[in-house]
Amino acid sequence: MPSEPALKELHEEMLILLKWFHKFCMAHDIKYSLHGGTLLGAVREQGFIPWDDDVDVSLMREEYERLMLFFNRCLPMDTISMQYYDRTPRLVMKRTDRPLVWMDVFIYDYISEKRALQIVKIFGELLLAASLKSKEVMTATKQNRKYSKIVIAALYAAYLFGRHFSYKDRYRLFDTFCTKSFCGKKGFVHLSNDQYSGLVRVVPQKIFHNYVITKFEDTELMIMRDYKILLPLMYGSDYMVPRKFVESNLEIHQIISKDLKNQLRGKNVNG
Repeated sequence: MPSEPALKELHEEMLILLKWFHKFCMAHDIKYSLHGGTLLGAVREQGFIPWDDDVDVSLMREEYERLMLFFNRCLPMDTISMQYYDRTPRLVMKRTDRPLVWMDVFIYDYISEKRALQIVKIFGELLLAASLKSKEVMTATKQNRKYSKIVIAALYAAYLFGRHFSYKDRYRLFDTFCTKSFCGKKGFVHLSNDQYSGLVRVVPQKIFHNYVITKFEDTELMIMRDYKILLPLMYGSDYMVPRKFVESNLEIHQIISKDLKNQLRGKNVNG
């Protein structure tokens, strides 16, 4: 975990990135919501959770596609780029002599209302996501005790099989499966590019019908109006009680930081 002075500097850069993102979305009528710890911070702290060291946003698939359409047409800052690492698009900002910061962009896709088909889609996404992992992240995944030995074996097999194809082809297959398979009647959605805990969190699509602007540090940002449905699923019913969560993915976070820096230097980390 970064020291307090380092976190203060990170928060300054993260806020610059958030302000830029909000302004960009407002200019192009794109609906988004702060997500994860960033959403929790907005609701509970009206800003960053003191120990938070990255930024999360989420969008419905249609809004994400609009974001990328305008992003590719008119990116106004050469310090900001979109990097594709693992299965999660990341908006990265690197300014000279300032810490690298990034925004994880999570995408909500439709999923069937039938539990059996939900399981099929989630497991399919897990396998396809494994094929996108770098060697370092796959190694960390194998050591993660939340998966059974059988699931780890299946994920590793998918990872090895994926090595025979380009990252572009693997990502296209993953994207197509997320958007086209087992969508049901489009009444429910889930985060198709999240970790397992996000994949299994199925929520009604209607909670993304309305958004509000809320205070965040010295600015205002967008969140879903029905955050009270989502946050208890992520952090428990007492999410408004401040407590420091143990960072279980610190190793992967450090790998991501290292590989994003390599990507910015033009090195291929996706295999």
